[in-house]
Amino acid sequence: MNTQTTRRDFLSTTTALAGGSMLLASAGSARGQSPQPSATAARHPTLAQVDVLVVGGGPAGIGAALGAAHKGAKTLLIENHSFFGGVAAWSMGMQINQMRPAAKARSRIHELLIDKLKIYGDQAIRLGRHEIWCNVEYLKVAVLDALDDAGCRCMVHLRAADAIVENNRVTGVVVATKRGLMTILAKTVVDCTGDADVAYYAGAATLIEAEALMPMTLGWTLTNIDPAKVRPADIGKAMHQARGKYPLIPSGFIEVKQVANSTSWWINHAGTADLGRIDPTDVEQRTRAECFSRRQALQMIQALRDSDNPALRQLEWSGAGPQVSVR
Repeated sequence: MNTQTTRRDFLSTTTALAGGSMLLASAGSARGQSPQPSATAARHPTLAQVDVLVVGGGPAGIGAALGAAHKGAKTLLIENHSFFGGVAAWSMGMQINQMRPAAKARSRIHELLIDKLKIYGDQAIRLGRHEIWCNVEYLKVAVLDALDDAGCRCMVHLRAADAIVENNRVTGVVVATKRGLMTILAKTVVDCTGDADVAYYAGAATLIEAEALMPMTLGWTLTNIDPAKVRPADIGKAMHQARGKYPLIPSGFIEVKQVANSTSWWINHAGTADLGRIDPTDVEQRTRAECFSRRQALQMIQALRDSDNPALRQLEWSGAGPQVSVR
């Protein structure tokens, strides 16, 4: 019988008991306690049924969705935030590396997004030797335009809450919406969540190497800059000198560069490195990192506005990313 089940229902069946218990133990030890059993997929209304479902609208998800749609598959891309772009958008204008290795086209998808950004003008994009710098607000719209051109359906404000497993295959996901839990069914599900959420919900063994976790950083931007009076090095120097008064300022590197061809500059730094290793799948650790990073950014701009340099005191904090991103 071809009955749809969620991850926990699947793992509790006798046919999967031996292997499933081992998977569950492995996942639980790597990512904390396993969630409590949820209702079966049959109890939730179906939101959509497609050939290819891509979960996660960051760079990987965008590429997967565009690739599938260009091949003619009925494709749906879903994202938890209100926009697509993932870490490329959260980093507030930091360069996107290896878009054009050795200044040569990397792929049709990469060139498509670059071409979309070029249409908006020089404030949207600046090309480097292999990287691009872009204003992330333009990037968010460029992704929408690319998805439309490919005939790829997309939805935002959808969080994957569980996996639907049928005959040992992932055949869809349960998503959390403002109207409750719903299901999306698909012939193929591509997990581009960044933290292997769908794979984990499906019972796959997951591994976190705690000692190798990278720091998280909240990207943010500065405006009201006079480049004739302020150099990027001046900003980093002023922040480090103010750590006695503002102890949340990172002790490591602080990088400052221009956002595309605009008058705004973005800040790249070691973020949560001084807190130690942060596991982004642990809700308490993630909350600590997010809250710490907001206070950290505030102290960094306060340090600049307290500087002896009048040009630094005029700088303004123009924005910050919607969440921390992993370096």
